[in-house]
Amino acid sequence: LPEGSLLILGQADRLNQLPLALIGSALGVAILPSVSRAIGRGNEDEAGHVQAQAIELGMLLTIPAAVALAVAAVPLATVIFEGGRFTEEDAAVTGAVLATLVLGLPAYVLINILSPGFYARRDMKTPVAVAVATLIGSVLLNFILVPRIGIVALPLSTAIGAWANALVLVGLLQVRGHFKMPGWLASRLVRQLLAGAAMGAALWFVQGALADRFAGSAGDRILGTGALVASGAAVYFAVAWVIGAMNRDDILILLRKKKVG
Repeated sequence: LPEGSLLILGQADRLNQLPLALIGSALGVAILPSVSRAIGRGNEDEAGHVQAQAIELGMLLTIPAAVALAVAAVPLATVIFEGGRFTEEDAAVTGAVLATLVLGLPAYVLINILSPGFYARRDMKTPVAVAVATLIGSVLLNFILVPRIGIVALPLSTAIGAWANALVLVGLLQVRGHFKMPGWLASRLVRQLLAGAAMGAALWFVQGALADRFAGSAGDRILGTGALVASGAAVYFAVAWVIGAMNRDDILILLRKKKVG
């Protein structure tokens, strides 16, 4: 790979790690005590329900993050990183790497949500063994893809490995009778994907209309980025609310609590 590839990978991963840390890691830590208590009482259904609710919330926030980072990858890389020795071409490559890397973002979050299902049952080995196996597979895949597609092979193999990891974990939980995908969750996930698709279309239109802003002055960059974020958030959550991609009752309860507070 050419000089500077490590920096480009690092810059792209900085943006990918933000939603992963804020959503995936936070949810994984938050649900572990609840899952452990439910298992301690012998209530497997409650433990599964806690994880299902965490998946619903995690995907509600992760899907728009992944779609936004994929669709607007080049404008975001241009706004944040371009300048000095970091050229327009570097920003374009960083955008391509970021757009590929975030294909695995929902899987990374799912891994953080599914792993507590093993930890709460004092099974530390299984998630580690699955992670090591998928890591080895990703590394081997790099040797095949890098000579063919270059730097994009690295985030692509990482994303494929993440999805393999998540699918194996959920499969093991189901086989062992610890988790079953409820119908309401499957329906909610499909609707979240539809809302994400609507947001992606809106972002594509906005970034095309404001293309000149992203490489302009500081004010232009702030305006362009603000328009992207605002339009994407407005479209996603409006569509999600209308088509039932979120639990409206839970949202209203949260809003009422904030108002009372």
